[in-house]
Amino acid sequence: MTTKHKQFENPTLPQVRKMHTMAEAQPIYSHLYTEAEKKPDVLPNPRAKALIGGLHALGETLQGPAAELVFLAAGVDAYIRARDTLRRAEEGERVQRGDYTYSKTIARRFNAQLRNVIEKTYGCMSLTDITMFAVNAYTEQHPEVLEYDKDGRPSAPISVYTCIREAAKGARTELDTIRLAEHFGFTVRKGTDMDDKKGVDVYINDVPFDLKSSETAADHAADQARKLGFEPPNTLVSPIDDRDYEANGDSSRIDCDDPKYIPFKAYLANRIREYHLGISLSQVPQSA
Repeated sequence: MTTKHKQFENPTLPQVRKMHTMAEAQPIYSHLYTEAEKKPDVLPNPRAKALIGGLHALGETLQGPAAELVFLAAGVDAYIRARDTLRRAEEGERVQRGDYTYSKTIARRFNAQLRNVIEKTYGCMSLTDITMFAVNAYTEQHPEVLEYDKDGRPSAPISVYTCIREAAKGARTELDTIRLAEHFGFTVRKGTDMDDKKGVDVYINDVPFDLKSSETAADHAADQARKLGFEPPNTLVSPIDDRDYEANGDSSRIDCDDPKYIPFKAYLANRIREYHLGISLSQVPQSA
């Protein structure tokens, strides 16, 4: 697709507010719409404002990273709305059970698409590139949310950037947790769409797990499920945190041979055993 855009690596939130037009912030997005102009029967409006169905149709005509990025752009609007519904539920607002379930499904699908993009673009797009691609896709579809500085330059709301950035970070952690499990000799297979609806991200040695980035996230997921009358998911807490990526940059992967991850092997083995025995044997290993 393209090489990394150094000016957008590891931006601070104030720097994000200074990003100007869609084309300046993410050349990749412009490239895709340039390609779209060559397919007028699929996407009549190359800017594709609000033409989410057109983005899906375009994605079907592409392959590899380009297709995954277009599908990500097509899903970002529904994801932002889903996250708003989930936030309101978490804050105690009454939300219909069906709306909550649907929003969880949408959020999981978007996270799965983020994982696809991260896998397919590894080495040529940083996590910030991917985040900004999705942010700019959203503001293309919803220009009314743009905020303007004193010079009249538009930028995306920080809330939109933060929402997508956190999702991207979580997707990266999930992928590396799977890599770590495979590195330690466990058999891993990803869940299906039907599994996803049940809160299953992955099967490890045939045990279903909902991957979480921290104990806090796991506890929160269990609390929310109980409040809404759902069975709490079988969560697996990743030993990876954001600091593990800081040394090697925004687009790095963890080193599976790092000694700090050795306790995770025993933790995971115990989680698999306790699932079959119906008892608790394990404690989440603490990072060094």
